[in-house]
Amino acid sequence: MKPSILVKNTRWVLKEKQKYKKKGAKKRITKKSLHKSILKDKIESENVSKIFIIQN
Repeated sequence: MKPSILVKNTRWVLKEKQKYKKKGAKKRITKKSLHKSILKDKIESENVSKIFIIQN
């Protein structure tokens, strides 16, 4: 079974957001869609089953 990973929300998401913007995202990035795409990529790259976001 894949382990789950814990991620802090604020800084990490902002950093990822910059990466996605640099890629030249055509769609307007909303927080929700951004979370979804980041998490999907992150889950694949880290080989984990789930990522928890802590609101702080």
